[in-house]
Amino acid sequence: MVCTITAGAFTIKKADKEFKLKEGDMYTCAKGKTDEATNTSKVVGVHRIAFLIPA
Repeated sequence: MVCTITAGAFTIKKADKEFKLKEGDMYTCAKGKTDEATNTSKVVGVHRIAFLIPA
């Protein structure tokens, strides 16, 4: 999956690391894994997830 931050800012916690993302940033996540996304901005955060389907 590809995740895109389209509004706001988020702190993403994965099992082995934590990182901060702002509007326009992207990251990947794997099926079956747990990520925690926390909106750290003062505006409504929008976090879009795109599922990649094999051709």
